[in-house]
Amino acid sequence: MGLERRLWRYFPNRERYVLVFKLSDGTFVQDTATAENYNTNIPYPYNPYDPSAPYSTSYYINFEVNPPVPTVSYVSQNPYIAKVYMNASTVTAAEVTALTNAGYGACIMYAPTIGSVTVNSTTSVTVNWTAPSLGTTPTGYTISCFNRPEIVSRSVAYPATSVTINGAFTKGQSYQFVVSASTSVDVSESSNPSTAVVPNP
Repeated sequence: MGLERRLWRYFPNRERYVLVFKLSDGTFVQDTATAENYNTNIPYPYNPYDPSAPYSTSYYINFEVNPPVPTVSYVSQNPYIAKVYMNASTVTAAEVTALTNAGYGACIMYAPTIGSVTVNSTTSVTVNWTAPSLGTTPTGYTISCFNRPEIVSRSVAYPATSVTINGAFTKGQSYQFVVSASTSVDVSESSNPSTAVVPNP
């Protein structure tokens, strides 16, 4: 216990991810109250393997008898959980509108679209991209080399749509780049990789 306390003191949690549940009546609840949403009335119990089911199955085993006797019960929920949003969830345009209206707009990040990569010299390339057309407006972008991790990633602030990367490109090697968007609370998935270029042929 003492070790746990010391670890907690020196390594406190710095981030807290929140699960958001869309209910069948169109409302949203979450597992932890935040400033944006205090509603944590999740319709328990629910089946984590099928969260969209309007019912859940629970098992109670009475070990006071021999042999133990399981009791199966079915719980119907109304409203029930229609979808769980966690990590990088895929959302439709209609869901973007609903989530934005519910206060989750800052958490909806779409990936930018990678553009052309221009070779300036044997030690320099310029990567271009297009800002995401849906979701919240990003505050910045991170550009990384998709297939050569030795090339250091670059970060630029919105509304930039290009960045010049200078580096010691290996002779004869091809390079591809990806870009992701970010805000103060979220990071998008990376774009598709760019067309390969050979800066130092």
